[in-house]
Amino acid sequence: MKYLRQYIRNIIKESACDNTNDVISKAIKECKRLNIKFDVNTFDDNIIVEMYLETVIGDETYPEMVGHLNAGVDDVEDVYVTSSAEIDSQYRDFGIGALLYDIVMENVTQQNNWFTCDGESVSSFAKRMWNFFMNSNNYEQKQLDLIPQPEEHAKAVHFLTITQEDDAYRESFMDQRMQNYSDEYWKEHVAQNTTGAEKEAIGDIVSDNWHFYDPNFKKDYLDSPMTKAYKKISLSTLECLRAEGLLYTKENRP
Repeated sequence: MKYLRQYIRNIIKESACDNTNDVISKAIKECKRLNIKFDVNTFDDNIIVEMYLETVIGDETYPEMVGHLNAGVDDVEDVYVTSSAEIDSQYRDFGIGALLYDIVMENVTQQNNWFTCDGESVSSFAKRMWNFFMNSNNYEQKQLDLIPQPEEHAKAVHFLTITQEDDAYRESFMDQRMQNYSDEYWKEHVAQNTTGAEKEAIGDIVSDNWHFYDPNFKKDYLDSPMTKAYKKISLSTLECLRAEGLLYTKENRP
């Protein structure tokens, strides 16, 4: 009977983890091997996922936090934005960073919300993650608009849509792309491709929102994984972690 129960438990685990991709599956196995567990806390439009390394000494278990990812609703009502993420360096090569992001993604999706990158700065690792989300058929996409810069000399303009409900702070994208453009680019290229009405609106000076008028910038923006929010279509990660005993419950969280 003991072996039958263990056999049934193994079948349940395998079934729960069948649909995780290779990176997530490998990360979960490494967490099992290293004795790393996750605590997920949601409150007031915020999600905090903490990862703990458990060390067992005798009858006592000592959890040590070795990573976290926090996200909260910011500019757009139903979009969670990464606010901070960190993993101790010795655990960065196991795919656990991708696992942290996927835990948040599935929690957000279960709430019928969306998840996007930090609007201020994005690490090279995180850029790869968002690029994966954009190019995977297992994630829905929601295009975010840009918040116009306030201007004293010109009427505020709209970038993609007239509504302000989808306007988001995307400095993480702007910092990366704006170095490709300059005032000289504006004067020599953008101005000659701007309609008479647009020229009249912005005058002869360089508008703070000059990029709104440029088709090259708009293409870069629409092509970027950092200007979109995502939700997951097929959910499997949380179910797999739960089956493997790697998620804390309210009763046993550290």
